[in-house]
Amino acid sequence: MHKFAVIGQPIAHSQSPECFTELWAELKNAQLLSYRRIEVAEGQLAHWMASDALQLDGFNVTMPHKRAIMDYLHHVTDSAKAIQAVNTVCRINNQWHGHNSDWEGFWDSIKDAVPAKGTAVLIGNGGAARAVQYALESHQWQVTMQCRKEKPAITCKQTAYGSVHPGPVDLIVNCTPLGMHKLEHQLPQTPVMNQNTSGLAVDLIYIPEETLWLKQMEEMGWQTRNGQGMLMAQAKKAWGYWKNALNLTDI
Repeated sequence: MHKFAVIGQPIAHSQSPECFTELWAELKNAQLLSYRRIEVAEGQLAHWMASDALQLDGFNVTMPHKRAIMDYLHHVTDSAKAIQAVNTVCRINNQWHGHNSDWEGFWDSIKDAVPAKGTAVLIGNGGAARAVQYALESHQWQVTMQCRKEKPAITCKQTAYGSVHPGPVDLIVNCTPLGMHKLEHQLPQTPVMNQNTSGLAVDLIYIPEETLWLKQMEEMGWQTRNGQGMLMAQAKKAWGYWKNALNLTDI
């Protein structure tokens, strides 16, 4: 049996087990794979890594551990270092290897609906925004983040929430939690554009399926997508990392 999990706090809302159940449904030996949610409190990560983690072949990481987990890994990919977050961990020869599949999953989830290169505005400048920034800049996009407070570590242009963005925009992404469960009546501040424009509006939130912000953007003539596509795409990438690490050719 190959054992996998997702860790975080809170963890009950995580859709990762459902994603992997769907991904593994067509495998001939899916019964050899297991995946579960594990609640790991913020102050318990070191203890968990030295104990229960050793029973796993790999695991996903969600909030609040995506940055902290890096301190307990033997190897971290360059992309994860740049984003300063790890969401997928593989065990190879009893060493932990950290990846970030969020940025890959984001690009895979939108590339059919956007130009090869374009201009994007991201709402928020937290960890999710950094993954989206990395994905877009890896494909030579121009990226601006709108935020409450600028962060010195952010390498792209940062402006205030709701400020005017000059020129056309191909993509707007809500990278804040505004609109998700328990915040569903709150709207992020949409950038003001001084040209009539429309493109793709993406909300990284996937519960609810359609946020108030996505409804607003649709009414303004934008195509819209929620975060479900990114969630599935990053899970596919994570599964690829685990398969390669464990040489799972018989699954």
